[in-house]
Amino acid sequence: MRSLGLVFVAACSGGDEPQVTATMALDLTDVSGEDPSPLDPLANQRIDLTIALDDVGVVRDENGTCRRLVLFVPEAGRSARGATADLVQRELLDRLVGWDVVLELCDDPALSTVVVESSINELNTIFGCATVPDAAHVRDPEGFPALTSFRGTGCTATILDVVNTRVFAASDFAILIFTNPAVVP
Repeated sequence: MRSLGLVFVAACSGGDEPQVTATMALDLTDVSGEDPSPLDPLANQRIDLTIALDDVGVVRDENGTCRRLVLFVPEAGRSARGATADLVQRELLDRLVGWDVVLELCDDPALSTVVVESSINELNTIFGCATVPDAAHVRDPEGFPALTSFRGTGCTATILDVVNTRVFAASDFAILIFTNPAVVP
């Protein structure tokens, strides 16, 4: 049974740097679906993006032997780099404004995950890592995750163009999480 956290706070870094950034570069090698999509030129291409969260909202909850920290913002900083930057910016990042970073730490570390996600009715994205390094298994005094800088590996991505029923996927990449200050929140 899921127990929704009792803690909701807002936190801000107070500086020029974002509180949390998630940076990733991945190759969209798996494409499925029948209808053409404006994202089709991204098939078999590398996308390189950064999501920056500041003045984050925070939710903590637990599910069995796992505890979760959810950081969210209604409007994240979003940028793309590389050969596909214009298309990624226009068709993904400009449309997906609000973003979440979810760190789930479990009693069995092999079940711990980190997820970076954003969704609107027409477009859904999820970037997640099944490997959270031991150094990132930091907990606050109540036992909930505290986010620190780390590199998540064994990551997968799914980008769903809901309107055109088209799925773009990637696997085996890393997500770099950087926190400012050293531990958030």
